[in-house]
Amino acid sequence: MTEPKIDELDEEGLAPEEPPKPPLPVRVWRAVRGWLVAFALVFLAILLAEIFKGPLDRFEAALAPHFDVVNRSLIAATAGGVLLFVAGALYLGRHGVSMGQQEVEEMLRRNREAMAGPAVSKRWRYDFHGRSVGRAFDVEMSFRQVKEVLRSAGWWRDPARLSLIAPIAGGLLVVFGGFSLFILHGPAWLKVLLGGWLLYALARFSWAFARA
Repeated sequence: MTEPKIDELDEEGLAPEEPPKPPLPVRVWRAVRGWLVAFALVFLAILLAEIFKGPLDRFEAALAPHFDVVNRSLIAATAGGVLLFVAGALYLGRHGVSMGQQEVEEMLRRNREAMAGPAVSKRWRYDFHGRSVGRAFDVEMSFRQVKEVLRSAGWWRDPARLSLIAPIAGGLLVVFGGFSLFILHGPAWLKVLLGGWLLYALARFSWAFARA
């Protein structure tokens, strides 16, 4: 079985340097384009919800007697996914690389820059009081490697292999269970939007996994 690739940090304990970012106009256009696509998808979902109002109403009427059972099942699946993901991440973290104060600050800076942009990152810093430590790990697994782990005998009894599968299974449960809860409780246009996205994601994932 091919071992999953686990990348180590560099000698200073920091991740390798990231490639330079594109110019500001390019980043702005990408952000605007993303918002335009999002608004277009929402408008399309509202339009489709009005067109297929009859079938959606019949679907909700058929689901009504089983609403509580479906709701509890989705909540349990999502909560179970969170537990699987956290348990796998904690196990991998125990076998990761130690991080000191400088490494923790660098990690938070990069996360903040990825979320808010470099301009905000330069003006805003975290002030740590006391000692700050952590552990870092980086695991890469292809679909082929996941299938090899699942085909190996007794993988569910091996903590190392189980810790690689648990976050993947947990993440899938969180995504599909959480979005299904929004579909269950949301308005008609949200059902159309998220339902279409889930079907698309499931088809893409199944196709990629089957071909690996």
